[in-house]
Amino acid sequence: MAALLEVRNLAVEFHRDRAVSRAVNGVTLSVERGKSLGIVGESGSGKSVTVKAIMRLLPRYARSASGAVLLEGQDVMRLSEGRMRHLRGRRMAMVFQDPHAYLNPTKTVGSQLVEPLILHRLAAGAEAKRRAVDLLRLVGIPSPEVRFTQYPFEFSGGMLQRVMIAMALIADPDLLIADEPTTALDVTVQAQILRLLRKLKEDRGMAMILVTHDLVVAAQTCDEVVVMYGGTVVERVPSHKLLTASAHPYARGLIACTPRISNADTIPTPIAGQPLNLREPLPGGCLFAARCPDRVAQCTEVRPQLEDVAPDHQVACFVAAGAAKEGAVHE
Repeated sequence: MAALLEVRNLAVEFHRDRAVSRAVNGVTLSVERGKSLGIVGESGSGKSVTVKAIMRLLPRYARSASGAVLLEGQDVMRLSEGRMRHLRGRRMAMVFQDPHAYLNPTKTVGSQLVEPLILHRLAAGAEAKRRAVDLLRLVGIPSPEVRFTQYPFEFSGGMLQRVMIAMALIADPDLLIADEPTTALDVTVQAQILRLLRKLKEDRGMAMILVTHDLVVAAQTCDEVVVMYGGTVVERVPSHKLLTASAHPYARGLIACTPRISNADTIPTPIAGQPLNLREPLPGGCLFAARCPDRVAQCTEVRPQLEDVAPDHQVACFVAAGAAKEGAVHE
């Protein structure tokens, strides 16, 4: 099946205070209609910058963005801002981390749902209100007619996140991007939000990209997962293999420092060293080499590219790719 969204060699630089941060360094990924892709990695690995670049929502100091972002073959990076505003919401929409930062505290939730319906010329007047109430009901908000008239401060964090999801669904987009949608929510509410996103994707046939630092969430929610480090994709793996068969040393390190209820006696082991400083010149070899327990001489000299190590499983690691080839020879 052809990809709904295809990102090719995306790169983003931030220019602030005479310093340059290379936040995204040649990211390539894709997602098919009706499928979900997880993006995982440490803070600063480039996850959120990647999806904001896809939506063309980068701040002004992101002075350099290159590569292609193809939505059914159309490169959104080449669209005018006017055409891009029309595309956002109608074709692809985003749910952000902190609803408090994106909802106006001086306006009712209902008025903020009605506004994009009018803006996209989808409904007006009584019809717009009816559709907004229906959306609140769809995302599981009780008494939606009453909630329509209330202000954001009258909602819990979980309910506000449901409002953000309702807003993202207003124009029935083909692609929903959820950037850390369960941050700062308690575990029970997190599970509810993730179940809701999964059900909406299945019922509506949307594609979904889920950005999360939680590998267990990605494994349970998505069809496929990409692991990012230093603004690059270092592994792409089917979700059912993420926790048990990840090949990249960085992915295995993330798993090792993830607490497991099923194995409470095991103490999580942190990854050695510090994350890459993207304000400094990038090393010539593997970006993870300085922290990697498996590195060989080649790792510090040449940047590895994604290679197949199994069906639908790619890794950017000379050691892992070499082991996979050696295993294939012996089979």
